[in-house]
Amino acid sequence: MIKECGSKKILLLLLFAGSLYQIVINWNALISFDNSNDCYLSHEQQQQQQQQQQQQQQYSYNNDENVCRGYEGVLRIRSGDPGAAAGTVFFVFMVNHLLYAERYNLLPWVHLDNTSHRIYDNIAHGGGVSSLFMEEGFIPSKIVKFADGELIIPQGPSKTSSRRKRPISIYGNGVSYFEPVSPFSPNETLCEKPFYALDLQQVAPGLHACLTWTVRAWPYGEFERRQSNITIEDWYRDMRRKAATIVRRYIHPKPWLHEAAQEANPHSDCLAMHVRKTDKTLSGGRDKISMKTYLKAVKKYSNDDTIIYLATDSSETLDTIKAKWPPSIVERVRTQKHTIRSNSSSPTFDQSSHDRTNREVMTDIYAMAKCSVLLHGRSAVSEAVLYINPDMQNVDLDRSVKATLGEEIPDGTWWHDSLQ
Repeated sequence: MIKECGSKKILLLLLFAGSLYQIVINWNALISFDNSNDCYLSHEQQQQQQQQQQQQQQYSYNNDENVCRGYEGVLRIRSGDPGAAAGTVFFVFMVNHLLYAERYNLLPWVHLDNTSHRIYDNIAHGGGVSSLFMEEGFIPSKIVKFADGELIIPQGPSKTSSRRKRPISIYGNGVSYFEPVSPFSPNETLCEKPFYALDLQQVAPGLHACLTWTVRAWPYGEFERRQSNITIEDWYRDMRRKAATIVRRYIHPKPWLHEAAQEANPHSDCLAMHVRKTDKTLSGGRDKISMKTYLKAVKKYSNDDTIIYLATDSSETLDTIKAKWPPSIVERVRTQKHTIRSNSSSPTFDQSSHDRTNREVMTDIYAMAKCSVLLHGRSAVSEAVLYINPDMQNVDLDRSVKATLGEEIPDGTWWHDSLQ
């Protein structure tokens, strides 16, 4: 009797547990049905859900794909030299880092920090420090001594590594006005390769002035000071051809920059004129060009209906043109509207937000690149224009105070052949 009662109790408990389990299963199914059934979603909600699913799939794909496959590692492009401004950092230093990455089969990743303080903006570009967890690689240098100094020449990445991953500090959110140069994105893409970055001396003077295969905006490099068997025309031609190839391959502006350049200069049959004043002589090896020289060149290289796009950092330049140039030429001059210009020798990046001056310089560069002729002196901004549009006719006016436009000028001097 006792055994029979115990059996009944056990049976009742099992039946109750089974019923409870079925209730839980049905409840979960009901919840799942209510949350997932597209019949209860509006058309807009269904589209949002599809987009979210696609993004999740893409994110999963990026995480599963080793973007570094086939490369020796990742090269972080983090700065120019401390005093470099927009044209030099975003084009000359960028091109040289990319040349280094190609030479040593590294996947480039641009994340500029506050080393180049003239282009870094703490508000727009961030002031915090984040970390990425990767194997840190090492780039050695070769020191070449000579009578009046030494050259610091960065070598290829070291093949030896501890293979240990560790946190690598990254400052700010990066400074980018261009599309990414590669698919690498820290913490979002898989990369089981070393992470490299050139140190400050390897960047400048090393990469900037001490290697024979990198580019210069004008002949300021150590090797150029010792060369005598090449004309300046051939030297510039080689530099611009090399840089233009890299720019075409990697440096692509974001849509807003295209739109800003188009708004500033909607013309293509135009003459661009870059007039650099303010701090130009601080960089050395360059002359300030008189506005009389620019006027002579404008008359020579434009027609009566040619639009003249002027990019300048100097309010004095605009005042001189309006006051002293012929009205028939003044009425054809166009400039970017509402930009910061200096009325002294102080550069514009010392007078306003660096993010604003960066954007204005980039807009001027791409606006000038739309033209067919460029009048200019020695400047990284002018060179950037020629890297973007290597087919445009360029007229280098630097040191033209010592020559007459149209005069026969011997080879090996600083004059562009279009002035002969």
